[in-house]
Amino acid sequence: LFLLWGGNALIYHLLRQNYPWEAAFNRRFVLQLLATLLYSLACINLTYWIFKTQYTQLPPDHNQMLLLNIYGILFLLPVLSIQFGLLFVRKWKRALVKQEEMKKEQIRSELLTLKSHLSPHFLFNNLNILSALIEPGNHQAQDFLDRFSEVYRYVLRSRDTQLVTLCDELEFVQHYRYLLEQRFR
Repeated sequence: LFLLWGGNALIYHLLRQNYPWEAAFNRRFVLQLLATLLYSLACINLTYWIFKTQYTQLPPDHNQMLLLNIYGILFLLPVLSIQFGLLFVRKWKRALVKQEEMKKEQIRSELLTLKSHLSPHFLFNNLNILSALIEPGNHQAQDFLDRFSEVYRYVLRSRDTQLVTLCDELEFVQHYRYLLEQRFR
């Protein structure tokens, strides 16, 4: 069992270095299957030959070796199929996790791009332009725009802080109340 496990692990690592799954899937699959099958059969044959000659003092005959190899193949093929199946399921799960991480990263980058388009600098520049476009006698529109600017400035200043002063908070509430009064009359 140690020879089977250790030898097959060595075959797996050698093939992984020379034929990674991602680069040469078909070649790797065939080589892995053949190398594992041949090595395992060789170990089984050698072990059987040693035990047969040790305990019966007779080497195994051709029919015994043929039957042993047939049984060995019938046993090894399902075992190898299960091993490959588990390997592919693990790789598939990793690929799904990686795909989800990439989707999350893409959404984050899209959000950052959107935020950068609505940067405070951009908004305040446009508010200044809007302020210049308001008719000189329209004090109500100018007052609304000034208070809206103050509300937005307060939100930007306080979004990353845990605590704000009561004075700043009360000033924000007054400006916000004014905006709501204008909106709902």
